[in-house]
Amino acid sequence: MVPRIKGIVQDPNFMEYYDTSGVKITKFNKTTYALTGNFVIKQRLDHLKFSVSMAKKMGNGYIPMPVIEKSDYCGTLKTPAIKQQFEDLFAHTTMPFGCEHEPGDYKILDYVPKMQPGFPPGEYRGEFTFYHDHETLGIIRFFIVSN
Repeated sequence: MVPRIKGIVQDPNFMEYYDTSGVKITKFNKTTYALTGNFVIKQRLDHLKFSVSMAKKMGNGYIPMPVIEKSDYCGTLKTPAIKQQFEDLFAHTTMPFGCEHEPGDYKILDYVPKMQPGFPPGEYRGEFTFYHDHETLGIIRFFIVSN
């Protein structure tokens, strides 16, 4: 299932680690949108904790659906439930799959996220949250619609 990307927003507090302001939503074909652009890793992320959550829009609010609880960033990339999605994401970047990314400028080209089979249709807000010890460093939010 191919969802439609509606937006991506980065928490300004996370800019000292990661900058996605150069990533834009572009038209991939007549019906599909993709993420394309430049992003910057300013500091290594391999020492951070990481969580992934999705929330389904219902009426005026969202119902949370945790995908990955707070865990080690490197370990999260190897989680069987979502490893394939991360491999697909990295395949569309100039970054190798893994967690030991050096600071620098990277590109993402024509990345169209895929939803797992059986995912209910609707509007969703996803969040990648990064932590150091018990402190939240920042969040990257994305908004998608699945049919």
